[in-house]
Amino acid sequence: SSKDPSSSSSASTTSLTLVDHNRIRSSLSHLSSMVTEIVDHHQDEKSHDDVTTDSGKRIIAFENGHATVASTCTLVAERLFQILSSDDDDN
Repeated sequence: SSKDPSSSSSASTTSLTLVDHNRIRSSLSHLSSMVTEIVDHHQDEKSHDDVTTDSGKRIIAFENGHATVASTCTLVAERLFQILSSDDDDN
C-alpha cells in the first residue's frame, strides 16, 4: 500500500523533483507545494514559480521552440556528474 506523502507526519520535509515534466499533473496537484526541483526538456509551462532557474533548481533544456537535448536522462546524468565532480573537489 502506498501512502500519500502530503498526509504523513514528514510532509513538511518531503520534497519532489519533477523529471521529464515541468508541471505536476492535476491528479497530484495537492503535492504541488512539495515540488522543489524541475529537470525537463519540454517547453516550460511556467508552473511552480518558486522553483527558479537562478537557484539552479529549474533546469529546462528548451530554447527557440526546440529541446536542446533529446532526453531528460542526459540532464540527469549531467547533474549527477556535476555533483560527483564537486564531491571529488572537496576531497
